Amino acid sequence: MDLAVKGNVALTTGSSDGLGFASARTLVREGTSVVINGRDERRLETVADQLRTEASDGVEVLPVQGDLTKSDDIDRILGTTLEEFGRIDHLVTSAGGPPSGPFLETTDDDWQEAYELLVMSVVRLTREAAESLRDGGGTIVHYLSVGEGSDSGARVVGLGPDERDWAREDSLTGVSPRGAGKRGPPGGTRDRANREPDRASNRARRLR
Repeated sequence: MDLAVKGNVALTTGSSDGLGFASARTLVREGTSVVINGRDERRLETVADQLRTEASDGVEVLPVQGDLTKSDDIDRILGTTLEEFGRIDHLVTSAGGPPSGPFLETTDDDWQEAYELLVMSVVRLTREAAESLRDGGGTIVHYLSVGEGSDSGARVVGLGPDERDWAREDSLTGVSPRGAGKRGPPGGTRDRANREPDRASNRARRLR
C-alpha cells in the first residue's frame, strides 16, 4: 500500500491503543514521522518503542502525554509537535468513546466529559493546527466513537464537528477534512483495531 505520505509529519491523538494506534502504525509503515498521544505516559512510551521497531530510517516517533479534555494540554501537544518537526501535514484525532452505562444513571459530569473529549478536543486541535495544515495542503481525519447497546447511555451522536462545513471554510482552504465513524461492540465502545491493526489500513487511505 502506498498512501503517498512518505516524509510527512502526522499528529495522531489517542494513539496508545485502538484506531489511534492503528492509524499511527500504518503511517509509520508508510514512512511518516508521527507524534503519538495518550493519557498514560508509561503505556505511551511502550507504544512508541513498538512503533520504532517498525520505522524505517528517518522516520521518527515522538510520544507526548496529554489529556485532550484540557486545552493547556492540547496547546502543549501541538507546540511540542511544531517545535520538533516545524510543521504538521496530517491531523488524526481519535479519543476513545463515551462512557457506557444506563441512560438514567449517566450524570451531567459524564455528559460534559464526553462532550469535552469527543467534540471540544477536535475543535481545539483543528483550530490550532489549521495554519500548519493549510500551509502544507494537509489532511484531517476524525474518528468518532459512539456507544452501542442498551447500556450505553452517553452517546454523543450528531454533536461532532461537520467536516463538510469545514471544507467550505476559507480559513481551511487547501486542507482536506475527513470523518470516520467508529462503532464499538454491543455493551461498550472499545474497538478491536489494536488487536487487528491491519483492518484499519483501509481507513488510513483517507489520508491521501
